[in-house]
Amino acid sequence: MSEIIFGPLLGLENDQLYSFCVLTRSGSPLQLKIADKLYPAKCLAKTPSGFFWRAEANIPATETSQQLSYSWHSPDGPAPLSTRDQVSGWSFTVPGSSEPLNIAYASCNGFHHPRDKDKEKLDYALWHKMHLEQKHQPYHLLIMGGDQIYADELPMSPSAPHLNLWFKSSEKQKRQTSDSPQIHQELEQLFERQYFNTWGQTDIAAMLASIPSIMMWDDHDIIDGWGSYPEQKQQCPVFQAIFHWANIYFRLFQLRGMQEPLLSDNHHASYCILFRRQLIVAMDNRSERQIERIMDEDHWQLIHNKVDELGPSADNIFLLSAVPVVYPDFERIEKFIGFIPYARQWQDDIRDHWRASGHRKERAQMIRWLLSEPMLRFRQRFILSGDVHVGGFGQLCHNKKQKKSGKPPLTWYQVISSGIVNYPPKSWAWPILRFFMDSGREHKKGPGGWFCHLLRLDNKEKLLRERNYLQLRIKERSSSLAWKTEKFDVKRTVKE
Repeated sequence: MSEIIFGPLLGLENDQLYSFCVLTRSGSPLQLKIADKLYPAKCLAKTPSGFFWRAEANIPATETSQQLSYSWHSPDGPAPLSTRDQVSGWSFTVPGSSEPLNIAYASCNGFHHPRDKDKEKLDYALWHKMHLEQKHQPYHLLIMGGDQIYADELPMSPSAPHLNLWFKSSEKQKRQTSDSPQIHQELEQLFERQYFNTWGQTDIAAMLASIPSIMMWDDHDIIDGWGSYPEQKQQCPVFQAIFHWANIYFRLFQLRGMQEPLLSDNHHASYCILFRRQLIVAMDNRSERQIERIMDEDHWQLIHNKVDELGPSADNIFLLSAVPVVYPDFERIEKFIGFIPYARQWQDDIRDHWRASGHRKERAQMIRWLLSEPMLRFRQRFILSGDVHVGGFGQLCHNKKQKKSGKPPLTWYQVISSGIVNYPPKSWAWPILRFFMDSGREHKKGPGGWFCHLLRLDNKEKLLRERNYLQLRIKERSSSLAWKTEKFDVKRTVKE
C-alpha cells in the first residue's frame, strides 16, 4: 500500500478536465476514485522523498453545481492515509453551467527570510479565512499569480553547505564556479522541502486539495529577482542550476505535469484555459526574462494566436501578469538607486516592473495589443497581478483623442492582490515609497495611445496596505470584487 506523504493537489486543465496529484512514499500503483468510478494514476517523477502521481478526470458540467468527493486507492487495498492529518477523502465543487463563478486569487505566499516567520503569530490567517469561506460558499477556482513559495531561504539552509559556500563567495567567484553533483542534490532536496513546508500548512493544504487551481510562477518561486540581474550572473553555472531545479518542481507541483494547455514545452510555461466561457491567459514572465526583455517575440505571438483562437468562445478574459501593468512609476527611484550603496539591493525589484526603463517598449506593445479591436469581443477584461504586497484597482483604456474619433469604448481593469502571507510595506517605508512614486496616472498621447490610472479603494487610499487575497464573483454582465484582509473587506463592482 502506498502512503500519501504530500497532497492532494487539485488542478484545472480545461473546461471539463481536472487533475489530481499526490506524493507517495512507495511506488505501488495508485487509482483515483470519484463517486464509484476509478481513474488510473500515472507516476510522473521520483523525488528525494517519494513518487509523484497524477490522475485525470473528465467532469462535464450540469445545470446546477456538483459537490464531488474523491479518494485514493491501491488496486488491492483501501485508500492510503495522509501522515499529516489522517484524512482519507476530499471533496470539491464543480460549478453549474448557468451559475456565477466564485474565484479566489492569491499571491506572495511566503517570507523573504526565515526570521520573518517569528514576527507574525498569524502567518496563515488569510488562508484560514479562505478555508472558513470555502465551507459556506465554495470557491470553484483558485488562481495563484506568483511567489507560491519563497526560495529566498536557499542561501541560508544549513543542509546545503556547498550552496551556502557559493552564495558567500565574491561575485567573480560565483561566475567562475562550476555546478557540481553536490549542488544539484542540495537544490533538488531544498525545492522539494520548500513546497512541503509551505503547502503543508493545514489551511493551505486543505484549500489546494478542495479548490481546483491554476498557477503561474514569479521570481521567488526561483530566487529573488530572477531575470533582473546582469547577464553574467544569470548565465553562470550555479545560477542556471537553481533555475533548472526550480523549473522542474514548478512544473511538477504548480503545473502538476500539465501538457495540453501549454503553448510551449521548452522555453516557457505560458498557457491558456477556457473555463465556463472565461478565458484565462497565464503569462510566464520569468523563464525568458532579462533586464531588457520579459518575453521574446515568438512567445508573444503564441499568446496572441491562442487568444484569437479561443476568444470567440469566451465572454470575459483574465490576463495573469505577476507584476502589475497599471501601477506607479519607479523612474525617479531607478535613476538614483545606483548611487546609494545600501539601496542597490533593491535594483532587481525596480527592474522587475513593467515601467522599468528596460521594459517600457515591450509594455507599450502589450498595451496596444490589449486595446486592439479583437479585444472588443470580450464583455469584461481583467489584468490579475500581485508581487507588490498591496491591493489595488485601476483602469486602462484608449486616450481621449481615440475616444473622440468614434472608436467603441474598450476598458481593462487592473486588479492587484498581494500578499496572502507576506507583509505589506513597513510603516517607515510607506511614506518614502509614496514620495518617489507618481500617482500611477499615465497619459500616452497620439494615435495608439492610452490612458491608465489607479482608482481609490472604498473612497480611501489608492493602494491597500494590508495583507489580502481577492474574491471574484463573475456574473453574466457584471463582476463583484472583494479584497479580503484580516480586519475587513474592500469591495468594488465592475459592469459590462
